[in-house]
Amino acid sequence: MIFSKKHKFLFLKGRKVAGTSFEVALSKICGAEDIITPITPIDERHRIDLGCRHAQNFGADPEKLKAYIDAVKTASPDQIFRLKKPKGSFENHCTFDQAWDLIGEALNGHRVIAIARNPYQKILSALNHLAVFNDYKKSGQSMHASRHQLQEKLALFLVKLIKKSYSKNISLYSLSRHVNIPLKVEYLKFEDLQAELNRFLVSLKIEEVVTLPHLKKGLNLPPEAILEIADSEQLAIINDYFDDEFTAFGYQKLEH
Repeated sequence: MIFSKKHKFLFLKGRKVAGTSFEVALSKICGAEDIITPITPIDERHRIDLGCRHAQNFGADPEKLKAYIDAVKTASPDQIFRLKKPKGSFENHCTFDQAWDLIGEALNGHRVIAIARNPYQKILSALNHLAVFNDYKKSGQSMHASRHQLQEKLALFLVKLIKKSYSKNISLYSLSRHVNIPLKVEYLKFEDLQAELNRFLVSLKIEEVVTLPHLKKGLNLPPEAILEIADSEQLAIINDYFDDEFTAFGYQKLEH
């Protein structure tokens, strides 16, 4: 999550939408007073190496945050994945409700942006993450799970959907308890994210060229790949659970 007082915007970081890459890119234009939440240590190192602002002002103890950032800069591959991010008031995947509760009326007059992605692609990315993320935390290399691994994780993932315990991005992006606040989320499409970033920077009158890094590199499978991973019964569960996201984000459901 990023709350930029300098450029008057709030970026809500959804799950499995290239949020880390987008957050790192936005960190490059942030000011000293802006709120930037911490990311996975290996990605925080990459953000620092790119010359962007690292995590700051998110409510962590200043001394603990300094010690953490110093450790991120110097840790070896065997050490960096063991580092623990200091806790603060703001979380990385802070919901719109949480952001309003913490920031309050200072949000008025600010733009709110978030990334929308096809639910099938988001699910495939989540399964890939579940299968191989432990290796990524140590190396930062691409994450490529096998079809068998994806199917294996899908069975576990669907348990969360059946129990209605999986948090959807549409819920994260919604102001459920503050219906009278005149703030609307602008959705940027995952499919053309560099162009979306460019347009956003132009709208802020920022001439600096900011290249979107590719962090947490995964399989980036097309939506149709879900048909090779899920059977008809599993697909029906997915379609029903994410019905509101298909509608809100403008994506079509698939059928076997």
